[in-house]
Amino acid sequence: MLEHKIISIESTSALCAVALSEGERIIGEYVSYDKNQHDRLLAEFVKRLLEDHDLKIENIDAVAVSAGPGSFTGLRIGASVAKGLCFGDSPELISVPTLGALAYAGISEAKNQKMNKIIATVPSHKNILYYGEYDLELNPLTEVKVTTIEEIETKEFTNALVSGPAAKYFSESIINERLNQLDVKKIARLANKLYQEGNFTKASEFKPLYIQEFTPKIRQKKLDI
Repeated sequence: MLEHKIISIESTSALCAVALSEGERIIGEYVSYDKNQHDRLLAEFVKRLLEDHDLKIENIDAVAVSAGPGSFTGLRIGASVAKGLCFGDSPELISVPTLGALAYAGISEAKNQKMNKIIATVPSHKNILYYGEYDLELNPLTEVKVTTIEEIETKEFTNALVSGPAAKYFSESIINERLNQLDVKKIARLANKLYQEGNFTKASEFKPLYIQEFTPKIRQKKLDI
């Protein structure tokens, strides 16, 4: 039986990554940790993966994209690449909640630790972070919340495993490097589950979860005095 092939995209942070999976296996991956490279590298990474495995986009069953929350610019570029690849809804587009992917990766650990829920969290700009709470069946217990580091350090979460790159700001956090890293493998893993459930999104209707409005940075010229 042929396994379905999925291209997964992670661009919600400084990380720029694309993976090719076949069923549950990752068979190819390209990653860049340089900042502000999404517009230059995402499409190129997809092209390389297809060439590496002698594939064309017609051979791909779905494209999964990390849907946010996260960097406004990264989300916009990731969405643009995914929608372009899925023009006409072939291949299918899978919208993967970024916090959901982090929570999904922590379910086994949460069960082993006798926890009853998972908090998934990612940093935003300055001292802001996003988080959401999930039960051990990956059902959201809250909407995505926006808070400050100062505020989150005063909150107490009982019987909760914290997963994601902003986990260190939670006083109840269990430090686990594997869970605290946001990587494209986590996006691919949840994408496989969503594919099996037939959970697809029309490319023309897909919108990332921006949460906050884009605030342009204005560079001020230094005055020669």
